[in-house]
Order: sequence, then C-alpha cells, then structure tokens
Amino acid sequence: MLTLPMPTGLLLAATGVVFAAGIVRGFAGFGFSALCVAGMSLFVSPAEVVPPIFVLEVLASLTLAQLTERGAPTIYGSSTTGMDLRLAAACVGSPELALFSAATAQMARRYLIPSFVAGL
Repeated sequence: MLTLPMPTGLLLAATGVVFAAGIVRGFAGFGFSALCVAGMSLFVSPAEVVPPIFVLEVLASLTLAQLTERGAPTIYGSSTTGMDLRLAAACVGSPELALFSAATAQMARRYLIPSFVAGL
C-alpha cells in the first residue's frame, strides 16, 4: 500500500497551490516561490515549505533554460543569507547559511549539475 507523506486533503491543497503558482510564473516569469510559501504556510510551517519550494524553483528554471536552448550550460546555485529580524541585518557566515550552502551543493551533485554557492 502506498504511504502518502501527508494527509490526502493537505496533499491536494499543496498540489493546488503549486499548480496556481506555476500558472502565475508562466505568465509573469516570477513569483512561484513567494506564492507557494505564502499559500502552503497556511497548512504547514514555513520551515517545511521553503526547502522543497527552493528545489522546485531551481529545477523549473533549469528546465526552462533547456527548453529555450537544448544543451545550454546550466549551474545549480544559490546566493542566500539569513536575516536577523530584530536588526534587519544579513547574518553572513551564520551556521544556518553554511548548512543551506552544503545542502545546495549536495542537491547539485545529486542532479549531476555543476554548482555555485555564494554568501558564506
């Protein structure tokens, strides 16, 4: 028997949010991540939403690049930093940033794509 990662209703809601955000990205060219995180945060904590949405955003961009020009060189990358919300300051060099950068490099290795990580 197939075990779903979340209840069926939640899975359907998440699928609807991702589909609607994909339509917006198709028309506008941006906004997928913002809409997915905002829509899915109604059901799941943002800490559980952001990593898979980041991966979807990068893979969608790589797919669009390949559809535009087959065999175009691509890089799986990120320029990310944490924020101190009290001071509204970027926390460059934080432990969380190092973990996110390592995860980005591991995902690139998994998809056999060169990677670039900035922000350490």
